Amino acid sequence: MDLRDVTRDLFLFAATFRERLNQGSLPPVQTLYQEVRILFDKMDQEVVSNPALSARYGKIKYGLVALIDEIIVSSTWAEARNWPVLELEFYATNIAGNHCFELIKSLTPADVDLIEAWFYILALGFRGELAFEEARWEETLLRLYRQLPQRIEQGDIKLSPEAYEVIPRKARRLDPLFSLWRSVIIFVVFSIMLIVFYQVVWHAKVDEVKEKSNTVLLQMRDKQLVETLKDGN
Repeated sequence: MDLRDVTRDLFLFAATFRERLNQGSLPPVQTLYQEVRILFDKMDQEVVSNPALSARYGKIKYGLVALIDEIIVSSTWAEARNWPVLELEFYATNIAGNHCFELIKSLTPADVDLIEAWFYILALGFRGELAFEEARWEETLLRLYRQLPQRIEQGDIKLSPEAYEVIPRKARRLDPLFSLWRSVIIFVVFSIMLIVFYQVVWHAKVDEVKEKSNTVLLQMRDKQLVETLKDGN
């Protein structure tokens, strides 16, 4: 067992949260809280007999807590405001917004498993203090990606013509320097996230997912990501 195996179910919860919200299938807040606590208790138990793995898990648990808190509290869920903040419960702090990025900066090239876990944490929804700084968040995500040992080279990803079409979406304030190249980077990162996430959750059909992601790159939304993951299971 490694860190991937330990964190797999927690990342799957994060990846499916928005779909459950959109489908109206989320339980009451206390029930969801118990669901999350069971996931953390399970992870705690899985590493207790392995000191080395326990130490690695201890280094990423804070980020996992921050991810779950943010995707729930920042969501449109009617009960989000009633969520018992896990960071306060587990660590008695409320500094995840900036502390997580300090932890990311402290990573070394030898921390391959932690780098991979932090990549998933950001890709699945954690933004913290960079919530309104798109460029810095993208830069951090790409820096983590470039350190992944099994990363897919950018040249291997063929963007379809649709990647340059405009998609109608809710208006939001954009950085004045936002350019086509940054748009392409976003599409590439989330295509990569889909492919690598397959390797973590199911360890299979990576080539098939890569082919699909290249053809539906721009159309990919959170719901489509989850549906593709389920189809490949």
